[in-house]
Amino acid sequence: MDFYPPDIEDYDKELPDDHPAVIINNIVEGLDMNSLYLVVSENASSYNPRMIIKILIYAYTTGTFSTRKIARVLWDSPAYMYLANWQTPDFRVIIDFRKDNLKQFKAAFKLVVEICERRGLDILSHEGTGDAWAKIGVSGPGTYDEKRIEREIRRVINEAEAMDEREDNLYGLDSVGFIRDVSYGAV
Repeated sequence: MDFYPPDIEDYDKELPDDHPAVIINNIVEGLDMNSLYLVVSENASSYNPRMIIKILIYAYTTGTFSTRKIARVLWDSPAYMYLANWQTPDFRVIIDFRKDNLKQFKAAFKLVVEICERRGLDILSHEGTGDAWAKIGVSGPGTYDEKRIEREIRRVINEAEAMDEREDNLYGLDSVGFIRDVSYGAV
């Protein structure tokens, strides 16, 4: 019996290089985010902003819009654990980060989409498929122009905000609530 938690490097080896979590991780790690570190919300100050951006982009491009579900899968999904580097921010921390850093988050999200699009990966049109990492389509460069990217990102964020608002009304602002749907979207 192993009493030690698995090493994050083990999850890195589990995920192929073309897995969306690995792609998103590598792109976000390469982005200049100096401006983001100046405005990080107080609740999220103990978490690396890059980490929260990675998990949000991955969640949104794989169809997980509930921040409560995102916080839950950080405990048992190899892809999420890999992106979060074993950290498990509370759903409220994630919501507050998105709200307080929306401009910077949208800019990072847009850059990730543009870089993926240049590589022939269409990461916006397949969200919500459940196993989107296996279905990310290859499209030609130019599939998304700047306005379409911004519109799609706005749509995804609006959907996430609406989901969080519905769950806040249903469960309360500080309650994780009982989430009946145990399908977390992409793993």
